[in-house]
Amino acid sequence: MRRNYQIEIPDGAKFINELNTKPFVQIDGANIYEPGYDCKPFEEYEAPIDFPNCCDYHSSIKDNLDKWFIKFPNCCETHKNISKKNWFKEENYTNLTSKILRHLSYSENFISKSLEKENWFKEITDYIQYNIDSFGTPSIGGTQYYSYIENWIKKTKPNDFNFPQWKRELLVEYLEGLTNQENKTKTDLNILYSTFKKWLKTFPNLPFFTQHKENLKTKFPLNFFLYEPEYNRFSGVTKFKCRTKGELIKFLISFTKESLKSINTPKLLENNLISSSEKYQIDLLNEEHILNQNKLLIDYSNKEIRYFKIIKKWLANEKEYIKLIKPLLETKKKLSIQNSQVSNKEVFITYSWDDENHKDKVLAFNNFLRNNGFESEMDRSKTNGSTSLDFRKMMHNIITDYQKVIIVLSEGYKEKANDFKSGVGIEYEMIIKDFDKSTNKYILVSFCDISDDIIPVFFREKEILDLRSKENQNILFSKLKNENIIEFSKVAEKKPTISKKEIGDFNDLIN
Repeated sequence: MRRNYQIEIPDGAKFINELNTKPFVQIDGANIYEPGYDCKPFEEYEAPIDFPNCCDYHSSIKDNLDKWFIKFPNCCETHKNISKKNWFKEENYTNLTSKILRHLSYSENFISKSLEKENWFKEITDYIQYNIDSFGTPSIGGTQYYSYIENWIKKTKPNDFNFPQWKRELLVEYLEGLTNQENKTKTDLNILYSTFKKWLKTFPNLPFFTQHKENLKTKFPLNFFLYEPEYNRFSGVTKFKCRTKGELIKFLISFTKESLKSINTPKLLENNLISSSEKYQIDLLNEEHILNQNKLLIDYSNKEIRYFKIIKKWLANEKEYIKLIKPLLETKKKLSIQNSQVSNKEVFITYSWDDENHKDKVLAFNNFLRNNGFESEMDRSKTNGSTSLDFRKMMHNIITDYQKVIIVLSEGYKEKANDFKSGVGIEYEMIIKDFDKSTNKYILVSFCDISDDIIPVFFREKEILDLRSKENQNILFSKLKNENIIEFSKVAEKKPTISKKEIGDFNDLIN
């Protein structure tokens, strides 16, 4: 639904100044004008005969509205002030009383036909809001409309539909909430923003919060300030309700708890995402000190001090945990180094089981390496009959335990790798993830011509050794031993003396 809003800026200089100095500039609702619209019944509707003189109830409403409108816009201070606006034209409201009566009749009909729906409450309240909004901004006639519909909900005695008392009470509570919302203190977005910035400054500057804090610094977090949006199918409008300062602080307390709850320090240590327990311990001490300084320098309200205390307790708990676990981590690190030294095997050959001829070549190649002093393995029994899960575990052990992994390329290897099929596909996926991290671990070889027929996509542009060449066998040995084939001379202690050209005497040269 298209709405035509007009905005008046009473003090242009003040408006420009606030644009340049504040995160938000607020415009008083009294300076915003929108004429409203006519509602539709939305359910099958037939106006009562001789409406609104169809019954005493509706005719009395008409009489009351007529008496009110005779005095309009001098009926109250609010409308008197509105009548002074440039956009106000009394003739635009000639049919206001008939609109209120018509929309009241539409609403009575809609409610009566929606009470049995599964989503009756949202349907009815959205339709009532659709009617209230139809009286424009500022609302002229909206107050009369919902006071009459509230009275009808409370007192109507229907003959042709059932209106349970508990449903009446819920709808009345909704309408009273609209009145309370209008009377509620206005929310100042600038106050909300400063409240948010104070909270953000209090939050610890620890590694797992850094990126999150940076994002919050550069982007305005509307989800912090606004409740979930609500869509009204009748008006086609999605509305966002703004939190008050107290509601925002309550949200920040909850967000703080959830953020801290999501941090699994044991898991971070296990995955080396906290690289140094010593550094983390220092970071925790620093953040605790900053937090205590903030308490001295920043004025926290009684509500805000709650998230402050939550963060302080969390930091203290982290400090105690790191203090207790640090000696155990150091012991574990030593054991890990020892185990690594024991289990760090030399060479593993991986290949595709294409045919017996290819398998025999790989067996011979394995023997060739062992005969040349390399502890090479390719145990077929490790993969024979293994499940996918078993194979992943085996490949993980190969990647972690062996210094070098030789990959024998063939047409069968390429087909299975590119399609991520069978054990080769699983192995290929794991090698891709580790290849760039372990640049000297993987060696690609072939027993045939090097062409696109044997090279999987990821291995394109990578160095491949055709082992039919003696020269390439030597290169293979150099890679396995991590030695350069070309050995440059040591740099001499003295650099050569440069012979200088002598410059003759000027007079001798010209005579």
